[in-house]
Amino acid sequence: SWRELINRAAPADELTLQFRSPTAFSLATDERGRKRYGLFPDGPTVFRSLIKRWNAFPPLPLDAAILDEVDILTKQYTLQTEMLQFGKGPQLGFTGQVTYRVSGDDVPRHLISALADAALYLGVGAKTTQGMGLVRRIR
Repeated sequence: SWRELINRAAPADELTLQFRSPTAFSLATDERGRKRYGLFPDGPTVFRSLIKRWNAFPPLPLDAAILDEVDILTKQYTLQTEMLQFGKGPQLGFTGQVTYRVSGDDVPRHLISALADAALYLGVGAKTTQGMGLVRRIR
């Protein structure tokens, strides 16, 4: 359950996420109206996506302001780009592994840890219903 995910989580100084299927982040559109996508999983972008997805489903909403209470910095990564073919054309994404260093008070770090645990169920980034953004936490 959602409550169990929060109860089992513990504040962590480091979190490692493995991006198992191509992942991309929807950005603004360009001057011609085409969608732009980000291909790097910086901490704030990843966890903002997780908060948005978390708040879409359970009865335990999380305030996105917790991201202002922690620093989530990329410590180490091994990533590669991959291309998927969708009906309208190719979609670039990245796969690989990223370790984040998390600093701040225990309560927001606890919630960030719970989000990392929930990533497998929530997905990250754009087009998760089409198979993109499958992520899991590595212990």
